[in-house]
Amino acid sequence: MGLRDLQLYRASYRGVRFKPITSTNTAGRKVVVHEFPNKTFRYIEDLGKNLRTFTVGGEVAGILWLEDKANLEDALNTEGLGVLVHPEYGNVNCVCTTYNVTDDHKELGVATFEMTFVEANENIFPAATGDNASAIANFSRQMYSKIGDYIRNNFFIQFFRNIQDSGNQLSLFEQELKAIGDLSNASSDSKASFDVLLSTFGKQVYALPQQPNELGDQLPDLIDSFDSLSQTVDDRDNINNKLFGFGEDVTPVTLESPENIEKDRNRKIINGSVNGIVLANLYENAVLINYLDDQQLNAKIDDLEDKYERLVFGANNSLDDDSLDNMQNLRDEWRKFYERLRLTINKVIQVETKRMPLKVMVYQHYGNIDNFDVIMQLNNINNPALIEGTFNILSNG
Repeated sequence: MGLRDLQLYRASYRGVRFKPITSTNTAGRKVVVHEFPNKTFRYIEDLGKNLRTFTVGGEVAGILWLEDKANLEDALNTEGLGVLVHPEYGNVNCVCTTYNVTDDHKELGVATFEMTFVEANENIFPAATGDNASAIANFSRQMYSKIGDYIRNNFFIQFFRNIQDSGNQLSLFEQELKAIGDLSNASSDSKASFDVLLSTFGKQVYALPQQPNELGDQLPDLIDSFDSLSQTVDDRDNINNKLFGFGEDVTPVTLESPENIEKDRNRKIINGSVNGIVLANLYENAVLINYLDDQQLNAKIDDLEDKYERLVFGANNSLDDDSLDNMQNLRDEWRKFYERLRLTINKVIQVETKRMPLKVMVYQHYGNIDNFDVIMQLNNINNPALIEGTFNILSNG
């Protein structure tokens, strides 16, 4: 395998990412050495394979380095088992035993860590208790009221031409909701209720910019009705994913004047309000998804993290401190959820298989053929009659 074929994992511990610099893996055998007085004889009693110890050097850097440094230290100091995403070995259940952190005061903006992790089995520490799915749902619902307050307290228009600009943006929002809603698998009752709210909203898109209190009521209510169009977890994930990113493709206002500053602020408030509520829906729904394996879970983790960064740091979104704090709490609760799930979820591993029917291969690994359809899907196999080569299977199947 050449360097081009080497794919490194995005290093993190308990979901907190860092840039890997060096790594050392210590392993071997557990042995007891038996020595005998006055004898040139030694007996080694082999007690089995040692679990690995990792020494990892990494750094956090950038404009948020102090926050990132604090988050990584919190993760390293947290009691119990956590998931280390090692740059080479991927997910490993570990405990951090020691770490050193170095700040170079000649080069602010960089903190360098040297961390030692010991691989551990899941039953070394008491299992985490309690289900934080309810906390995730609670923060998600709070996002609706906080966004309503944000609009009421911050959206205002003093320049007449900005009424049309905000109205045009609300009209685009209405059109996008309608297009996505028409493609949804909604029940007749939820679709009828949504259509009434959407029609009312559409008739008022140029009046609402002049009524921030009304806009603060109607926009969250409309997204709530839109979210209710879904009948399954997958449907909900699909429609909210389609809506997220509203307004991000609009060219930001660059020419500064009092009128343009107001226009830009109001655009960002509308965008941030829509995308903030939609992301809250996606966090809440992510808890309900039945993840087949760690690959599916990791893909969802990366997707939500990307959306979070786009919302918080994107040029066309804006949220107030109260909404941002609520979103951070929601994100933190989701991190706790997926860290616990990572400890028990099926891991995808690769096996080499000689020429044989897929059912035979599945039976050899699991002692039954219950996972036949899963392995078919995992490898995109069209003809299971005879297979050969390298295939993905589930480690805990």
